Amino acid sequence: MVKHTIILLCIFLGAEITLSAQGRFDRKIIISDSTFYAVEIQEQIGILWKGSINQPLDSAERFVIPAGTKRRSIYLQPFAWDISNDTLFAINFTEFAQNDRLTSLKSIPLDSLKKFTSATPINKYLFKAAFENSIVENYPFIETYKNNLYMDDLFFDIAVKGDSIYEFIAINNQIVMWLWDGKVWNKSATFPFETKSFFSLAYFQNDIHVIAGTGDRYIMRHTFIPIGSNRFDMTQTIMLENRDTKTLHFIKADACNNTNLSVQELVHQFTIN
Repeated sequence: MVKHTIILLCIFLGAEITLSAQGRFDRKIIISDSTFYAVEIQEQIGILWKGSINQPLDSAERFVIPAGTKRRSIYLQPFAWDISNDTLFAINFTEFAQNDRLTSLKSIPLDSLKKFTSATPINKYLFKAAFENSIVENYPFIETYKNNLYMDDLFFDIAVKGDSIYEFIAINNQIVMWLWDGKVWNKSATFPFETKSFFSLAYFQNDIHVIAGTGDRYIMRHTFIPIGSNRFDMTQTIMLENRDTKTLHFIKADACNNTNLSVQELVHQFTIN
């Protein structure tokens, strides 16, 4: 019994160390009109940070998102989100009994978000996330769950451009792209892809870029094309998508824990690409 307890404690502590090493924010930072957007996960629910790129992170406004992601002890799945046309798009992946995979893809106007404070009732937003508006049904999730018995190595992310929603799903060492063109979902061919860690998407230079956890980079056109490697571990990295300068940077994830710095200072001091 003691041996089992020690093993479980080690697993728990290992998971906590791994998660804390990620840094404050999940997956990426978006810059648009000299404003930065980043998401922190608290008790599964997303907290959107919005502030000036020239001011300390601590000066940012914070808003509670009715969507989020659970923390798996193995194979971390960060929050899948993007912003387009003053709307936040996200896949709700929280652990809640009323969650429906078909309605897990959320589209939430930014001006509808409520301010986050220490008194914000997280459980209320876990419930709201299950029923929040969902303009587009997440059929790619339904097919994935229908065709796969185990989900331990399920990873996904989204990128939005205009009316188009790109949802990439990787499982069992394969990856596929789904595209919502404003009317229907279209599915690409399936391509080999290692699924031992998460990947991230960015719509950059008129292409959808896929950055694997290993740092390997691909673009998706009519096929899945490798374009090189960042040669660093993406699980310890934040992707910074600057839509003002049309550039893509990568910074150390734990650098964002210093909230006295601005995003501009983070880029200047901690860019690793």
